[in-house]
Amino acid sequence: MISHHGASSGNRHSTTSTKRKLLIFVGCVVAISVVLGMIHSHPRRTVHILPRVYQDALPYDLYALEPHISGETMHYHYNELDYAYDKKLQAAVSGTKFETMSPLNILIENETQSSQVPVDMANWAGQIVNHNIFWKSMTPNQKTQAVTISAKLKGKINTDYNNFDVFGNTVITKAKSIFGAGWTWVVYNSRTNKIDVLTTHNGDYPTPIADLTVLFNIDIWEHSYYLDYATNREEYVKNVLAVLNWEHISDVFEQAAATKKDPENH
Repeated sequence: MISHHGASSGNRHSTTSTKRKLLIFVGCVVAISVVLGMIHSHPRRTVHILPRVYQDALPYDLYALEPHISGETMHYHYNELDYAYDKKLQAAVSGTKFETMSPLNILIENETQSSQVPVDMANWAGQIVNHNIFWKSMTPNQKTQAVTISAKLKGKINTDYNNFDVFGNTVITKAKSIFGAGWTWVVYNSRTNKIDVLTTHNGDYPTPIADLTVLFNIDIWEHSYYLDYATNREEYVKNVLAVLNWEHISDVFEQAAATKKDPENH
């Protein structure tokens, strides 16, 4: 009786184990099917190759900044919205004296002769300039992030803000303070020899252009972060700061600092 009972128990255990394995297998098949279905319904995006005039080529893949900025956000932001600014600026300048000007020169013209530059043209030019800076401000290459900030720029930030943490918190605070849409800017002011953190609304560029060299900027329009962070603007800004291209930013600063104006002769 003991022997027979043991055999029966073993058979039940074997059957249960087989069922469990079958359920696990079926579950894996279903999970794989779901994933494949998602991939099929949401194909991997690629950087557009449409003809552009003013929009700079993206210096990395749409997915390169993940998990900080998703490929989907980059698709809608770079491929669609930013590209649309290029098309709109082309249409706005067509047949005008601004047709041969760079977007930045249009902004300089707008700063000095605002009545001569149509509002829509200045808006599209501003958004093109702003975005071209924004894309270059970031990098997926960790070797060109914080570890490669130049000694000169790091020293200047520590001088002007006491330490790097205070500087970072200042950027975050300024970004959070923007009501509605706009941009946060870190600039080198050649008149004061200071690194300033500024904000502008909508597509505006910081002025006076002659005194300010943009080191980097952060897009604070909701389309730049809503898919990834919903309304958590602070978390988005922190993630942009985590992928800053400090090698590029350092180069821009050192060139600007080397040619800074003398306040007494300005």
